[in-house]
Amino acid sequence: MKRLTIVSLCFLLFVGNLLFSQVKGFSPINTESLLQEQFSAKFNQQNIFDRNQMPLGDVIVPKYYFVGPGDILAVQNLTTSNTTQYLTVTPENSVLIPRIGKISLEGMTLEDVSKAIINAFKERNSKAIIYTSLFKPRNVIVTLRGNVDVKGSFIVPASYRVSTAISMLNQPKRENITAQMMGYMSVKQIAHDYSAKQYRKSGIPVPIAYSRRNVAVLHNDGTSTSVDIEGAAVTGNIELDPYVRENDIISIPAEPLSYPEISISGSVIRPVRLPYKEGDNISNLLKFGYGFTDEADLNNIVISYNNGRSNKLSINDKLEAANANIKIEPGASIIVRQKKEIFKNTCIVSVQGCVEQPGSYLIEGDSVRLYDIIKKAGGFTDRAYLPLAYILRNSKEFNNPQFPAWSIAEQFQYSDLLLEDTTRFHLDINYKKPLVSCDFVDAFIHKNKKANILLHDGDVIIVPDNPKTVFVYGQVNNPGYITFQPGKTMEWYIEQAGGYAINAEDTRARIIDGRTKVWREGNENVFLNAGDEVYVPKPPDVSQGVKIQTWAIIISGIATAASLISFIISIVRN
Repeated sequence: MKRLTIVSLCFLLFVGNLLFSQVKGFSPINTESLLQEQFSAKFNQQNIFDRNQMPLGDVIVPKYYFVGPGDILAVQNLTTSNTTQYLTVTPENSVLIPRIGKISLEGMTLEDVSKAIINAFKERNSKAIIYTSLFKPRNVIVTLRGNVDVKGSFIVPASYRVSTAISMLNQPKRENITAQMMGYMSVKQIAHDYSAKQYRKSGIPVPIAYSRRNVAVLHNDGTSTSVDIEGAAVTGNIELDPYVRENDIISIPAEPLSYPEISISGSVIRPVRLPYKEGDNISNLLKFGYGFTDEADLNNIVISYNNGRSNKLSINDKLEAANANIKIEPGASIIVRQKKEIFKNTCIVSVQGCVEQPGSYLIEGDSVRLYDIIKKAGGFTDRAYLPLAYILRNSKEFNNPQFPAWSIAEQFQYSDLLLEDTTRFHLDINYKKPLVSCDFVDAFIHKNKKANILLHDGDVIIVPDNPKTVFVYGQVNNPGYITFQPGKTMEWYIEQAGGYAINAEDTRARIIDGRTKVWREGNENVFLNAGDEVYVPKPPDVSQGVKIQTWAIIISGIATAASLISFIISIVRN
C-alpha cells in the first residue's frame, strides 16, 4: 500500500511538470519559483491593503498621469492564472516584473507604462492576455507659494490636479483659527456672496481672480507649466490643469494693476469677467457662462469688441455656434439678451382659520385684494375674531436671512441713531416678522376701503378664534387669565387681577397688543381686545451706591441754590 502511494505521487509530479512545460515561457524547473511568487504576491497585497488610505482626489486619465516612484501597479496575466500581481515602482522610477526583468518608466505616462508591460509579456508569449492598471497612486511633495493664505511644502497624492491641490492646501488649519479670524472670514465671505448675488441678478459679469488662469508650476526637471484652472474646467482639457508631480512648486501670482480681459454677461448662469488667454475662442467664452438661464433669448446673442465692432451669434442651447472655434481678441464680450415677458403671473394665496372654506386659492393677475380672497373663502365664520387676524408674507428676506452682524452693520451704517440705540436696534432687527400691515377691523367692520390691501403671491391669511381672555401679569396680586369684557380699560383688568402689588410701579404699566405685540399706554379711552396682555413692572433696581450718588447730587443742588439765594439777598441789601 505504501509503495502504491509513492508511485502515485511521483506520477502526479511528472504530469504537473509536463503540463507546465507545455506553456510557452515556463519550464519544469520554474514550479517552485512560481509558488514563491504567488506567496510573495499575497504578502505584498496584504501590505498594500494595510496602508493608510488617503483621498484620491481626481479621476486618473492614463494619457496624462506620469508614473513615478511609489506608484503601485496592478498586473493581471490571464494566460497562466487569474491572480493579480501588485508591482511598486522603485525609487529609480522602474518596475521589476518576475520572469520579465526590469523596465524603466522614466518620463512615461500611465498609458505608456501599460503598453510597455504588455509588450514585455508578449515578447515571451505572443498570445498572452495582459491587463494593467494603477492600483494606488503615490504621495508626492509639493510647495505652495505666492498669493495664498497658506504657504509651505505639503504631501498630497499624485492623483491631485493642481487646482485640487490648491483648494485642499490653501486653508488654515482649524486649530490655528481664532474666534476673531473666524468672525472676520465669515463676514468677508458673506459680503462677497451678497455682492455676487446682486451682480448675478443684474447679469453684470463678476470678476474672477487673475490667478485662476495664470498659475505657474515649476517641475523637478526644470520645465514649467502654465495652469489655466478656469479653462480646464470648461473644456475638460487636463493639460491645462495637470496632475502634480514630485517636488512641484506651485506659484500663485498676485493681481497685476491691469491686464486684458474677456467677459460674458446677461442671461447666463454665471456672468463673469476673466483674464484673456492666447487662444481663447467663442466656444470657450460661451462655456465660461456655465450655460443659459430660462429667460435667455438664443436669437439675440451678440459678441462685441473694444473697437466698436459687434456680430450677432447663432447659438443653440448646447452652446454650439457656427464658427465657434474662431479666436477672439482681448476685450471681447458676449451679451445674452433676455426674452420679453409674454406670460401672466399667477398668485397663490392661502387662507387659514375661521373662514367657511379654508385652503389655497389660485388667482391670475397682480391686482388681487383682501376682499376678493375672503369672498372666495366663503367669508368669516361666527368664531372669527378679526382684531387678532393677520397676514404673513412669503418674503425672500425672511426665507434667506443674512448673517445678523452683516445685516445690522449694513442697515445701521448711515443711521442718525445714538450709540445707546444700538441695543434696541439689535433686538428689533433680529425679531422682525414677515407681517403685512393690515387692520382687519378697519377693513371689514369699519368698511375702510384703504385697508383692502393688495396681496402678493405666497401670502398667508390667518383668522384666529376668539381667545375670550386677557392675560395680566407682573406686579399684581392675582396674575393670570381674566375673562374678556368688551369696552374695558387696562385699570379694570388690573382690578380683576387683585390690583397692584406692593412693589408695583403703576405709572409704567403697559398693554401688549395680542396681534402686533406692540406696547402701548393705557388710559380711560383705550379699550383692550381679547388676546391682549397687561404687564405691570416694578421700579428699576438701583444699587445702594447709585442711590447715594443721587442723593448727593440732590443735596449739592439744594446747597448751591441756597448759596445763590443768600448771595442775591446780600447784594439787594447792600
